[in-house]
Amino acid sequence: MNTENRTPGGTVDLSTATAPSAASLLRRATLFLEDGDFKSAAEYLDRVLDIDPECAEAYALKTCAALGVRREADLGEMTRLFSDNADWQKALRFADAEQRARFEGYMEAVRARADQSAADGASGASKALLGNRRGIIVAVVAVALMVAVFFVVKSAIKPKIHAGDYVAFGRYEQDNDLSNGAEPIEWLVLDVQDGKALLISRYGLDAKPYNEEEVGVTWETCTLRGWLNGAFMDAAFTYDEKNAILLTDVDNSDSQGYSGWNTTGGNDTQDQIFLLSYAEANRYFDVTWENRDNTRSRAAPTAYAVAQGAGIFTFLNAKTADGDAPGWWWLRSPGRNQNYNYATLVYDDGSLTYSKVNDYIPSVRPAMWVNLDSGVF
Repeated sequence: MNTENRTPGGTVDLSTATAPSAASLLRRATLFLEDGDFKSAAEYLDRVLDIDPECAEAYALKTCAALGVRREADLGEMTRLFSDNADWQKALRFADAEQRARFEGYMEAVRARADQSAADGASGASKALLGNRRGIIVAVVAVALMVAVFFVVKSAIKPKIHAGDYVAFGRYEQDNDLSNGAEPIEWLVLDVQDGKALLISRYGLDAKPYNEEEVGVTWETCTLRGWLNGAFMDAAFTYDEKNAILLTDVDNSDSQGYSGWNTTGGNDTQDQIFLLSYAEANRYFDVTWENRDNTRSRAAPTAYAVAQGAGIFTFLNAKTADGDAPGWWWLRSPGRNQNYNYATLVYDDGSLTYSKVNDYIPSVRPAMWVNLDSGVF
């Protein structure tokens, strides 16, 4: 991360900026916002984030551009909540104490306005109903019927999603034919609870190292985490789809790793997209060190992933449940070496193993929790 023109909390220090610095690009983006040129503002803010991916101001202004707001302070004048906006969540994530207080002040103002509007509406409705006792009875019955019809219709039209189902969500290149565009991504539903679902891609979508350099890293610091929550997310999902992906508290405690290795997973993280840990792979796919005949956990890489370097293996004569030749796929837990230059993965026979963090052969199976009430599913 470039810290030359930054102060703690993701604030760009304009006094020391030199063109074409993050500060000068941020200044241009602010002018575009003031002029109502939201597209150009968003493009310049993306350039700021290319330089400094943890700039809280840039994420806050990207929220302004997405909502059609010309000034950051005007966020507090919004009439609807925007706390589920992915850029706004990152603004809060990287904000220092002063910025967080300012950002949360905007949200409090919006919530107060929404609460007052609801109270005014309820008060007006109550006065109208109290003016006519018969009207009260008729209105109550009518509302009850409308609510009942609403839930019946909603239940009838909303698809039921269960663990074990496959759903299509987002698009990414898979057949390695760039001329026909990206293909819909298939996801396996691993878990459903409280209106949200845990998804993992059915296939290995790309070939990326856990970390670009062979050094000691954990999930918190590896380059694969940054790619998943940056370039991959931008390539695979629309604005509405990104907002349907929940920000997840990712557990990287030692309990998530393989107990047979003396390693530690590092700090917990907050991510929209992540990899399964060993414990999660064990829970959902029965992955173990000993189980070398595990069809459930085998996964094939796409043609595009193979073209990028992902390996497929036939010498063990292993097959996936679909009859395809399997490949390796990364987990986020550290591998056997205590210096962390190994990361865990699922082998082509379906068992647990590990490899150097800068290995390109394993494929990437992204995982995420999504909001089933977002309207996307």
